[in-house]
Order: sequence, then structure tokens, then C-alpha cells
Amino acid sequence: MKKSAKIRLEYESPEHRRLPHVVKFSGGRSSGLLLMALLEQGRLDAERGDVVVFNNTTAEHPATYEFVRRCTEECEVKYGIPFLWTEYATYEDCSNGIWRRQVSYRLAKPTPYNRASNPFGYRFSGEVFEEMISQQGFLPSRHSRSCTSLLKLGVTVDFLSEWFAAKGETLRLGHHYPDSKLDDDDLHRAHRAAGGKFERDVFLKRKEYVRSRSLFRPAQRYCDYSHIGSAPMMAARGDARSPWDFKPMRGESAVEFVSLIGLRADEPRRVARVKERNELDRDSSERRSTGLCDGEMICTPLADSGIGKEEVKAFWEKRDFDLRLPSDANLSNCVYCFMKGTNTLQKIIANRRNIDDGLPEDIRSIDRTPSDINWWVDIEEKYKRVVDKRDSGRGRSSPKQVAIGFWGTETLSDKPTEQPAEKISIIDYRSLRARSLSHASEEVTEGYEAMPCDCTE
Repeated sequence: MKKSAKIRLEYESPEHRRLPHVVKFSGGRSSGLLLMALLEQGRLDAERGDVVVFNNTTAEHPATYEFVRRCTEECEVKYGIPFLWTEYATYEDCSNGIWRRQVSYRLAKPTPYNRASNPFGYRFSGEVFEEMISQQGFLPSRHSRSCTSLLKLGVTVDFLSEWFAAKGETLRLGHHYPDSKLDDDDLHRAHRAAGGKFERDVFLKRKEYVRSRSLFRPAQRYCDYSHIGSAPMMAARGDARSPWDFKPMRGESAVEFVSLIGLRADEPRRVARVKERNELDRDSSERRSTGLCDGEMICTPLADSGIGKEEVKAFWEKRDFDLRLPSDANLSNCVYCFMKGTNTLQKIIANRRNIDDGLPEDIRSIDRTPSDINWWVDIEEKYKRVVDKRDSGRGRSSPKQVAIGFWGTETLSDKPTEQPAEKISIIDYRSLRARSLSHASEEVTEGYEAMPCDCTE
């Protein structure tokens, strides 16, 4: 048996040892080390309600999915701890007298989606990412991180509210009609009433993709998506398990549990910020705004044990398997995420083919999916907003327009609206792609540097 990395698991209170433990698995080497060390040191217990959860954004590299699959197998088959894959999902139902798309999640099998042969497998072509954008009506950006809050934080909360209810399956959600009940005029009126600015045709166009998704979320048995399922927790809790389909995650009766996050010692700012949240009152607005559940206590065992990036790299060099992406390629966690910075993304674009050449054919990047820059270009063009600029300074009205995309706001030049507007700024995926392919060895001198992603929170 290989020697495991020694990690400390520090609790805010000794009683927290008895609470269910949730490992939030991001899909990278750091969270992989955390999981393997916890398993090999016997720190996880299925009968306590412990679970590992991976939120699939459908924007990961094929090699990342291979790595997560291998970690899932080790976790479940060798150690008997349930490891569930989840995805953001919407369904159609009535709320306050209006038919709408409601937000939830679904379970996914750790095998690739195929419409005919594996309809409940994990998606990998950006479907979930676009479903979220279409539901919201606008792109996430460096200033509005809806991708993190909805695809990860929100999905985890919804999943745990059912997991902790100690049931054998998730609840079916949505109506039972064979066809959509949504009304175009009702939807647009609700959009306007909520302060939305889109004209009717533009609004409905943005909603097309989410409205093409399933009308309902089916009931899903945990044992169909995990070798372990929820059986150990159901058996351990017996008659004490919840009579309800969902457990409360907010308020005085919120479920208490421990979150284990793979933040490293060389990420002190992020570690300090998440640990500060443990001190927040249950009714704190910051708990709500950051997606933290009222009964959640966060632990960062890697940081507490002094484990940094070099220790993570050394750990995987001694293992039977590893994430088969170059450690310096920065391809994990949404391949072309705007938070990685323009210079990093330019290098990824320029080096894509070289990286692919070093990988087995079945885990190379796939054209027109999020592992290809063209997918990001197309999505940004499809969902960016173009609005009139409010002023040009000192209260004067401006004849210019601005485009709001993944990177925030960009100014467009004063050209007649019937002609394409010429960008002044380079910061969008189309311009970044063009710059990368024509000046691959040059750094982008204008734009944004990398920012902490914080997706593991």
C-alpha cells in the first residue's frame, strides 16, 4: 500500500467529528490528494452520511473527466464511500400562477452521455453551462459569478437537502403534461416586472435553449448513480431518518455538516476568507450571498497541514494514476474560464494542439465543446448584451454602445447600427482567439490578469 500524505483534520468543535462530512471535489489534483488522503487514513464513514460530490459544469477537459472517474472508482469500490456526480438542471412547473422554468439539479452517471445508449451519463459539451446562461438570460462575468453560484454552490445545496433526508431516490420534479405550458407573453411580462430590459423577441431568443431542455426532472435512485448509494446512511439512521423529501439547509433547524475543501497552504487569502465564514451568524446575509448553508462548517485539511502546490505534484508522481494534463497547462476547472486571465488563456489557445499530441486520443480536447476556444467564442457572441452607453462623462449623453460579455463591459465605436461595430478593446473571446493564433509568442499587453476562481467554495 502506498504511503499517503499526512493531513490534519481540524474541527471548530469536537462534536463536529460526528457530523456528516461532505468532500467538495473540484476535479483537480489538490482535491484529488485531499480525497485519497482522507480515504487512506480512514477519515470518511458512509454510515455517518459522508459523501463526495462533483459538480459537473460540462465545461471540463476530457482528461479531467477521466481523472474524476478514476477517483470515483477508488472511492467507491475500494473504500465504500459514495461519490455522486451532479449537474445543474431546470424543469417546468407553475409558480404564483405562472408557468416557469425552475432551477434544480440532476444526478449523472460517471460515464459519457449518449442520447441513445446512455441518456443519464455526464454531459461534456457545454450543455449545462448554456442551460444556466439561457435560464439567466445573460453571461456570467468577472463581476457577476453566476457560474459558480448556480452550477456549483446552488447545486450542492439542493443535492445535500435531498441526500440528508436519507431516502433511496430523489423526488420527481415538474408537471406531468406531455407538452410545454409556458406562455411567451407571460414570460416576458414577468421579465419586465422583475426589472428586465430585453425586448420581447430578444428575450425569447435567449430563452430558446433552456426551453428545449426536459420538462421535468425524473426521480433518480442513488444506487443507479453510485455503487454505494444512500443505503448505509438509511440503515444507520433507521426510523430517525427524515419523513420529508428535503432537509432544511437554512434557518434554525438547518442540517449541520462539515465541508472538506481542497484549498492549499499556498492559497492563504482564499483559506482565510472561507474560514472567516465559520464565524458568521446563521442569519448572516453573507452566508446567503456566498451560498454557505446555515449548518455548514468548513475545513481545509491541506492548508492546515502545510500542503502546497509542490507537495501536491510530488504526491501524484508516486501514484498509480494521475490527472494526465501537464501540471503547468492550467486546463482544469472550466478549460477557458475567463478568471484564468488573458495571458494564460492565450497560451492555452496557442498550445492546444501540442498538448493534445501528448495525450491519448480518447482524452484529447473535442472541437466545438468547452475544451475548444471556438465554443466560448460562439457562446459569448450568442448571449452578450449590447446596450446604449449612459453617458460620456460630466453628465453628457453618449452616442456609443457597450457590449457586456464574459469579461464585463466593452465600448463599441460610433458606427451606424446597421453596420458591425468595431471593437476598441481586445477583451472578448473572439479577439483573444485572433490575437493568440496570429501572435502566439506575444503576451497580451492590455486586459486582465488571472484572478482567484474560488469555485471550490
